[in-house]
Amino acid sequence: MRSKFLLRLSMIDKLQRFLFSPASPWSLCAVRLIFLSGFIYTLWYYGFIFEFDATQCGEVWLPVSYFKLLDGPICLTAQQAWLLSLCWKVFLVLGLVGLFTSFSLKMAFFLSLLVIPFHFNFGKIDHNSHFPVILLGILAFSRCGDFLSFDWLLAKRWGKIPSSVPSAVYSWPLQFAKIYVVAMYLSSGLQKLRHSGLHWFDPANMQVLLLTRPTLTPLGFEVALHPLLAQLSACAIIVVQVGAPIALLNPVLAVIFGSSFVLFHCMSYWLMGLHGDFFSYVWALSIWLPVNEMVKKIRS
Repeated sequence: MRSKFLLRLSMIDKLQRFLFSPASPWSLCAVRLIFLSGFIYTLWYYGFIFEFDATQCGEVWLPVSYFKLLDGPICLTAQQAWLLSLCWKVFLVLGLVGLFTSFSLKMAFFLSLLVIPFHFNFGKIDHNSHFPVILLGILAFSRCGDFLSFDWLLAKRWGKIPSSVPSAVYSWPLQFAKIYVVAMYLSSGLQKLRHSGLHWFDPANMQVLLLTRPTLTPLGFEVALHPLLAQLSACAIIVVQVGAPIALLNPVLAVIFGSSFVLFHCMSYWLMGLHGDFFSYVWALSIWLPVNEMVKKIRS
């Protein structure tokens, strides 16, 4: 019993050190800039989709998730839908440039919970946007606007410069986001093995997956024609997804696997012609960039 108790304490201590070890603010603030730039670039058009869907008054209303808690369909006028969409976009831009950052990002996050998944209630769902929205929520409750922002410039002008001393407030947001990413990829890889088993590594399996996609690219077609390349692709997917937890072991492995996650999405796009929304994942994976280490080297 005592040994189990001590083991539990040790695991809790390691988790706390992983999540709350002091860190400089540069990585967190850089992620805000990179991620929100990509978020706005790839998901901006969701506002226009919302403006159309919200005025349909539930002609086809199949509520999902928390929308099931509503008594009925959301029915807005064109002006109301346009105003909500505009507010969402304004708050996203304010969060990007870092003006009233905390308030702007919180409003952008809560409006994203309405705007981005709203079209799911009309019979079409996807898994393109969940991680970007989760990361937006994490940033909304962090201090990612302390530096590299208009708030930072205004604070300097007023003589209230925030301290850049390493602190846990700058580490926990990115660490939580990394755990979410690892869990996301790991669960995806394990589901492939659970349902397909060793058949997943059969070249014919990957060839079928590629050749049956209506958006297959010429490069993907070439890969499908060569069994060895198809099998290597299948193996690479499992290695990246099931091996994702290795990224949490140390900073070097974090950069290696973080880069592999980006390459994974890029290859999916190049081979299968997946929708451009998948690039919102790529921007979100900026959480793996070792910005603090780069800033430290530059200063030294």
